[in-house]
Amino acid sequence: QVQAQVAERLQQQLPVAASQVTALEIVSASLLQELHAEICRPHAMAHPMLAIWACMDVAWFRKFCHASMQIHIYRPNDELFLAGAEATAAYYSLTGVCKYIQEPETSPVTSYTETDVAGKSWMCESALWSKWVHIGTLEALNACQLLLLQAASVGEMVQQNIVIGKIAREYSSCFHRRIVNAKPPHAPYPTDLKVPF
Repeated sequence: QVQAQVAERLQQQLPVAASQVTALEIVSASLLQELHAEICRPHAMAHPMLAIWACMDVAWFRKFCHASMQIHIYRPNDELFLAGAEATAAYYSLTGVCKYIQEPETSPVTSYTETDVAGKSWMCESALWSKWVHIGTLEALNACQLLLLQAASVGEMVQQNIVIGKIAREYSSCFHRRIVNAKPPHAPYPTDLKVPF
């Protein structure tokens, strides 16, 4: 099984990751930070809160992108996160399709369920605003690129801007209330994919 998977993965064509571009090793730190921010910024703007922050303080947001965001490339059948594991990041799907799996042992579902997640979708935002444990497993169905927003870095970076920090605390409080209040019969339970309003 191991040999078969290795042979299959060696034949797969994946996009080039930034870590594979050797020319970036000789670029200055400030230029690398700017390049990283320019790559991540358009994707981050898909989240309304991040879009507001980007407009409020351009220099801070450049540092925020560099410190908190990475683009990861996953192969088919890679597990991005597992049910029962503590969530450490929010994910934004850029390309490819993933499968979100919930089982009664780890999720508030009565039977095994699968949900396809296509590009331009946010997942696990709860990791940014609460102590969240995944209640499902996310698996790549094909080659996927995702933007990861690291929760610990977000917490550190928002403290470096007083106004953005206040907005983040208020947003976090409201988001946490949504998590706690999301339960039948008024709303479905929250998942890694969605927290109901």
